[in-house]
Amino acid sequence: MMPVTFSVDSRAESGMGALLIFIAMMLVSAVVAGVIIETSYMAQQRAQAVAENAIADVSSGLKVLGIVGDRYNPVNDTLDNKINYLIIDVTVHSGSEPLDLRRVVIEVTDGSVLATLVWGGIETFGDGGDIPIIADAIHFSVYPVRIVSGTFSTTEPVISQGDIVRIYINASAAGLNLEPQTRIQLKIVPQPGVPTIVDRWTPDVYLGRYIIIS
Repeated sequence: MMPVTFSVDSRAESGMGALLIFIAMMLVSAVVAGVIIETSYMAQQRAQAVAENAIADVSSGLKVLGIVGDRYNPVNDTLDNKINYLIIDVTVHSGSEPLDLRRVVIEVTDGSVLATLVWGGIETFGDGGDIPIIADAIHFSVYPVRIVSGTFSTTEPVISQGDIVRIYINASAAGLNLEPQTRIQLKIVPQPGVPTIVDRWTPDVYLGRYIIIS
């Protein structure tokens, strides 16, 4: 009588191995897809932030409406033959973001001295009523001429569309010698925004206390 033999069927084992490989591939694909989606989202957010910052840098800035020089010397109560204070009216450009004046830097030179000024505060003026007392050798001061966008205070000196503020620079304290026929170069640097550059000459002759610089 012939012995009985049994054949081994390995098809079930092969099918289980293929299933495990398939599951592993699906898991790897899911992880890779998640990483790609997260990376794409982060790249999109980063690109949007960069674009918004670029637009703000290009469109924001201050526009100079006029510059006036004040010859009054409060120490001697006289009018000097030089400008002791610069009075600059500014507003924001059309389409500009609101600007915080605490983040503004002003550079002004008479060709011999370069003065760099930072925020000093909202002007309170002296006893004469129109002599700035906060503006000094390293600080400029401001006074709100017209605020239509809301509140304007020491804790939040922010100007927006339609607002006009007056900037005071103590030229004498900063070491500037603004006699007649002096070239004044002024740069107002906001953050963010485009710097405003003004290049003017003082008149040939000073008549009166206030001198319009055109």
